Amino acid sequence: MRFATIARKNGINLSVASIFGQATLVDLASKTRMLLSNDEPIQKQPPCWSLGIANPEILIRDVISPCIAMENFSIVDVLRTTEFQRPFISSKRCTYFLLNISGRLDENRLKGACQALIEKHDILRTVFLPYGDSFVQVVIRQIDTPTPILKTDQDPVIFSESICRKDSETEVPFGTPIFQSTIVSQHKSRHVLIIRLSHAQYDGVSMPVLYQDIAAAYLKKTITPAVANFSTYINCRLKDHSATGYRFWREFLQGSSMTYLDGLSLGAADADKHPATETRISREIQFPIPPPGITIATLFKGAWSFVLASLTSQSDLVFGQVVNGRSIPMDGVEQVVGPCVNIVPVRDQHSRAVPFETLDLQDIVANCTPWPQTTRLGSIAQCQNIDLDLKLSIDGLKCTTTVAAFHTEVTEDFYIVASPMSDRLVIDISVSSKMMSVKSAETIIEKVSETISKFSSNPGDRLSLPENLTAREPYTKK
Repeated sequence: MRFATIARKNGINLSVASIFGQATLVDLASKTRMLLSNDEPIQKQPPCWSLGIANPEILIRDVISPCIAMENFSIVDVLRTTEFQRPFISSKRCTYFLLNISGRLDENRLKGACQALIEKHDILRTVFLPYGDSFVQVVIRQIDTPTPILKTDQDPVIFSESICRKDSETEVPFGTPIFQSTIVSQHKSRHVLIIRLSHAQYDGVSMPVLYQDIAAAYLKKTITPAVANFSTYINCRLKDHSATGYRFWREFLQGSSMTYLDGLSLGAADADKHPATETRISREIQFPIPPPGITIATLFKGAWSFVLASLTSQSDLVFGQVVNGRSIPMDGVEQVVGPCVNIVPVRDQHSRAVPFETLDLQDIVANCTPWPQTTRLGSIAQCQNIDLDLKLSIDGLKCTTTVAAFHTEVTEDFYIVASPMSDRLVIDISVSSKMMSVKSAETIIEKVSETISKFSSNPGDRLSLPENLTAREPYTKK
């Protein structure tokens, strides 16, 4: 992604998929020449463009504005939401980011820094509303959000967590700003800045950007305007909704079916007799050294493919992969604050990088496959290489970060996540009891851990798969 960033800064709209799709530097140079001759600037779109509305003024005046729980506001844009955002909008749940600060803090300067964040990043000035059978995100031009300062004699972290837990018990109504900042101080040397967000407003790349902007605004009082905002990103990602994008996914998934784990053989609980619970299991292994030319993400994906094949006795596998969604040719996309992340179907028979990664699963299923519109991802794999527990400084004051969430929803999916650390690889599984038992989840995580170790230590060895491994019959519409 960094290479693609440098290319864009030099006027070359080179995507991550294009980079990995070329076998040699000569091929990449040829691709670059073609991009230079066909480059098209990204144009700013009018309000409501992503919704395809003919009369945006009427929509904003008669439909959207009456639902905004604010006074004296001005609407900049109304945009469609992504498939990733919608569950978090629907749940009305928030996540709390705690910035722990040690030293003598100027609380008023920190309050000013929080207001500067809102002014720079439009996703922080965004409210969400139901619209038809989905949701829209409404960008407000200006929001003056107060940052209360709370004094305590208790440990400020423990006190802050109790505040967050109490706040989480009340849902944020639709049409109300979600971003909220609070300063907690114990005497003059220990402080916590609490930032409240919905996961519909951020992803793993966003938080380091926000923390850096807080530090810059605290020090300089003003911060550099955003090159691009999330609203620009939403409009830009719609370029993937093209004949070329749909053709890619149609060819990529042709003849395939979603790969599902067999809940019956994995000891899934009867949902009619037992309420669903969530199983969370974690394992740590020594940090693997991949073979030359192989990344940790590819190693992990290969290990999950191998284990999934052994569990399902299938050779043509389709499962979900989390992508950061920032490979689109847009200036400043790496610094956009917002949930650019997406989950797309990947096919194990194809090892190439996947372009058009910003298309939502529902769009892919509806326009590119004969699969039922209710198709869900059978499993989701993610290599999480972003550390949210950061260490930074604000004008020389040492800071650490933690995250607090009090969500009660039970996942309906199977997630397996690999998180590279300095000397180890952490593997996590989250799964509903409706999909498998705790024992089965433990067996799967052990198999994945063993496979990663074997792949990295003996890359030339063949691992045995079931003899009855077959290709699944492709789904066809009746």
